[in-house]
Amino acid sequence: MINFSSYFNSIFLGSLRSLFDVEWQNRGWGEKDSPSKYVGFDEIVTEFMDSCEVVLANPKKYHLSVNQQQSMKKLFAMLDEYCSSEERPNNERDIVDDPNWHKIQALAKKVYNDLPFLK
Repeated sequence: MINFSSYFNSIFLGSLRSLFDVEWQNRGWGEKDSPSKYVGFDEIVTEFMDSCEVVLANPKKYHLSVNQQQSMKKLFAMLDEYCSSEERPNNERDIVDDPNWHKIQALAKKVYNDLPFLK
């Protein structure tokens, strides 16, 4: 059986933070020879989207308001669209500088900061 609070804290929140942590992305994705301790773009996005589906399936458990759910769904949709876009850079270093990625970062930070238990 999954321990949802552990799952939520380590997987969901960790991947959500990684979506907007510019410094972390610059060190991990923006450098030519990024250290292997950094998780790649595809892994972070997949981890977030998978865990987001779990959280959105149980919004009452996580005390999410309707507005928070809508913001999370919007972020999910933006990521999905970005990942399937032919205009998305293939190189992680270029993703760091992509204005469309910056919009996703801003929304991810808003979603994170609006979570009720982080206040």
